Amino acid sequence: MKLTFLLFIAVILLISCTYVSERENIKNCNFELAGVRMSNVTLSGITLDFDVDVENINTGKVVLERFDYTAYANKEKLIEGSSSQKVEFNAGEKKKVTISGNINFKDMRSGVREILTKGKDVSYQLLGTVYLSTIFGEIPFGFKVHKKI
Repeated sequence: MKLTFLLFIAVILLISCTYVSERENIKNCNFELAGVRMSNVTLSGITLDFDVDVENINTGKVVLERFDYTAYANKEKLIEGSSSQKVEFNAGEKKKVTISGNINFKDMRSGVREILTKGKDVSYQLLGTVYLSTIFGEIPFGFKVHKKI
């Protein structure tokens, strides 16, 4: 009985450690802004899609569960939001994660309007926080990617 209980505790600890390491390893991944595009253009606004390549350079699997982000163009704030899409990365795997946000034309500052119509020589920056879910709660990890297009 005592041996069964100890084996049960050992299995629970092993599973917990694996769960935590799969989420914690996201901080060792490479983030790269692959591109920015406009979609869903309407009379009232547009949707901006930011493609971020995430490469798992770890030897084990990584799980991305939730993150917050703010996107800038030439230091002008464009969009902010959250994503709770769950993405799993095997060791050495690279995947594209797309985040989107809406811009309402009536709320758009003139600087943002100029950036979006200019279309080139724009410096995009994406700041975010990935939240690592553990049995002890969430652990935040910041990331920053940028690209001049």
